[in-house]
Amino acid sequence: MRQRYIYVVIGVLSASLVTACSDSTEPPHEDHTPVRFAVTVNNVPVTDDTLRLSATAGVDTVRFTFYNLADDNLDAHEVDHFSLLTFNPAAGIASAVDPDHHFRHAIEATAAVGTAGDVSVGYGHETAADEYNFSGLAFLVVP
Repeated sequence: MRQRYIYVVIGVLSASLVTACSDSTEPPHEDHTPVRFAVTVNNVPVTDDTLRLSATAGVDTVRFTFYNLADDNLDAHEVDHFSLLTFNPAAGIASAVDPDHHFRHAIEATAAVGTAGDVSVGYGHETAADEYNFSGLAFLVVP
């Protein structure tokens, strides 16, 4: 009987040590994979998937907020992630990423009023922002 008790104690202690050394005590992996975004132009929310860029205002500020599958805002990852805008057609549209806010872009539209096209939005760990790509966003140059 005493020998069985020792084996049970040894078994329980061994299980405790294995559990204590497992990866299950590490914090859960934080998911910073974007599945959607919200966008503003000059702090005005874009509600119809079209960036309206002013031909006369000089520079428009376009700001993206990315969200993961759990619908968590990914702004906390902006310091080590990047976004990139690709305009098609690109003539008359200049885009520059804010060096301090990688999800914010200064856009200068010198194209003619009425010029329209598509915008591709990239997201990633490098300045190329080519790990994830979103389509379905349009642009329109307005007065």
